[in-house]
Amino acid sequence: MPGLSRRIVYTAMLAIAAAVPVSAHTEVVGKQVLYLGGTARGLDEKTLGALNTTDEEKLVFEFPNGRLEIPYGRMQSVKYSEKLAHRLGVVATVAVVLVKHRARRHFIEIDYKDPEGKVHTAVFEVSKEAPTTLLPILGTRCPSCMPKQLQFRPPYPNPYSYPPPGRQTAPPAASSSVSAGSRP
Repeated sequence: MPGLSRRIVYTAMLAIAAAVPVSAHTEVVGKQVLYLGGTARGLDEKTLGALNTTDEEKLVFEFPNGRLEIPYGRMQSVKYSEKLAHRLGVVATVAVVLVKHRARRHFIEIDYKDPEGKVHTAVFEVSKEAPTTLLPILGTRCPSCMPKQLQFRPPYPNPYSYPPPGRQTAPPAASSSVSAGSRP
């Protein structure tokens, strides 16, 4: 009966992995934004709020006790990254992959200068939908602070345009007129 007890152990491990929460982290959804940390004054780590991009002069992080305003003209750089929400051992990973979706966390890091010229940074966690609209807005309002690979481009190429924009087709090679009976 060793095979039966092994199956029971594996089944119990799978049941425990499915029942245990995958991450203690609260998921950021919709328009929510989580300030993870940085050097902004008067703002505590892990503060939940929302980013307001309607002002053409500044990005505003609105949270319950106030707001953080970052003028687009003072932004130095914007970085986007995504990471797995959790790391597990091999057995737990296999069990979780079979049962649950492995979530990714999305981060936006903004480096900016305050009115005194001091450089500050703010790291935000955003929902998975937010980069689709937030990155193009930041790229439009502050093109110099966006890395080339993050600048907005349509997610899918236009299937009706050939050649793709920016690529020229080579003209057909000139053919030599050699008759079948002659040798060069």
